[in-house]
Amino acid sequence: MSFISTWAWPLAVIGGSVAYRKARGKPVLFFGVPGASFQERNASGHSKSSLLSRLGGASNCLVVAVVRDRVVIRPWFPFTLMFLPEIYNLEFEFRVQDVVNATPVKSVFGNRLDLSFRNSAGETEAVALYLRNPDRFVESLGRPASIVAVAGA
Repeated sequence: MSFISTWAWPLAVIGGSVAYRKARGKPVLFFGVPGASFQERNASGHSKSSLLSRLGGASNCLVVAVVRDRVVIRPWFPFTLMFLPEIYNLEFEFRVQDVVNATPVKSVFGNRLDLSFRNSAGETEAVALYLRNPDRFVESLGRPASIVAVAGA
């Protein structure tokens, strides 16, 4: 009986998260974005929306992609399960034209790209991304260099 109860609650949480994602039109089995002009799998980062999202974040489990006029930032499967993207605010999809700023920052933890953008409600959100090729990401946005601010300038 304890074997069943040990596995019952994780399976219930996984099932609930799958149902939640399906009901909201979010992918469960997400591995990448077909036809992307830029795509990095195994990127790291965190939302700057709360203390919890800054502490939690994602380590080597994000897909960051630019496809046509959209930027997609989302964890790949199985990190889409157990409400992790919702708890840590790790899932974004927005128009390239809504990028407000992309600022490269050198830090103790590696090179970071601070990205801010307007969400669908018109509010500005910010995310820190640790990419292997941040310059190529910024180039793929196809936006004027004015969106990129040099840290300290």
